Amino acid sequence: MLILLKIALVPTLLYLLAQAGQRWGYRRAGWLSSLPWVAGPILLVLTLEQGPRFAAQAALLSLAAIAASEAFNLAYAHVCRRTNWPAALSAGLGAWLIIASPLPWLAVNLPAALAIAALACVVNLCWLPIAANASPPLTTARRSLLPRMLAGGLLTLAASLIAGRAGPHWGGIVAVFPLLGSLLAIEVQCSQGTNAVWHLMRGMTQGRPGFAAFCAVLTTSLGSLSPAVAFGAATIASVAVQQAAEQWRRRREITVALRS
Repeated sequence: MLILLKIALVPTLLYLLAQAGQRWGYRRAGWLSSLPWVAGPILLVLTLEQGPRFAAQAALLSLAAIAASEAFNLAYAHVCRRTNWPAALSAGLGAWLIIASPLPWLAVNLPAALAIAALACVVNLCWLPIAANASPPLTTARRSLLPRMLAGGLLTLAASLIAGRAGPHWGGIVAVFPLLGSLLAIEVQCSQGTNAVWHLMRGMTQGRPGFAAFCAVLTTSLGSLSPAVAFGAATIASVAVQQAAEQWRRRREITVALRS
């Protein structure tokens, strides 16, 4: 059952994400992709395999590793305006590795992890390029969706293997590897160009609060609550914070539009 969970859960969630993105466009696809579609199942697998306290440490590092994911977004977004996707992907993964590599060696607690993640998001909201046109609908071909689903299953297997051998810190960091962001960015750049990539990346950054809430609740509740209750509470917190952040963003945009 655990092997089936590893193989099937993440690809299924990625398929559902693709269907949602087709309805609401690139920015909303990026916003949705910031929810714990991949990291959540990986942390669940780590809980079942390694125990709740191990998974709580992994969740803490997943929270801090938001900074690495934001570094990927920032590097990819700026490089893709001047070159093709292989160079942009290389720049993004290089930036991710630079930020992610020191994290296991830092004595990170929950307030520090939240501060690191928040600072990275603020930097990206200030420095990500702003697209000139509206966000078009997301078009996902079957030939691009299937590799995405396969890669999600493989990442789940890899994260559980790495965590079992290298400990919860690396397991938590690998859980936030920008797999979904990489595949979406490549697809969007090839099909719609850089403006659509910028919509996608900005949506990802705007969606981080929900992911941060998910990891923070798991960090504090795993070990003291049952895994079912902890993951249920984390999921509810993630959706609630995500919705609150989206409502705040919309009100802010309306206020800016009225002032201008």
